[in-house]
Amino acid sequence: MYQEGITEAYRVLVQHFAEVGEMTISAVHIGECSGCMIDPIAFETIIIPSAERFATHLGPLRFHSCGGSTHLL
Repeated sequence: MYQEGITEAYRVLVQHFAEVGEMTISAVHIGECSGCMIDPIAFETIIIPSAERFATHLGPLRFHSCGGSTHLL
């Protein structure tokens, strides 16, 4: 599935630019604005796996949503 490739490319870029900038990654901010437009099952099966890969390789996560997404809690 293309999603894994996109997630991996993004992760590699984040690590690369952190190293080039001599910065430590202390957290990852995910602007997940689609969260207010999808149901909890889609969020769990589409968004969470990528987010877990980021957390595993980069550090703690922080989510942002532009709309009402309390249904995901």
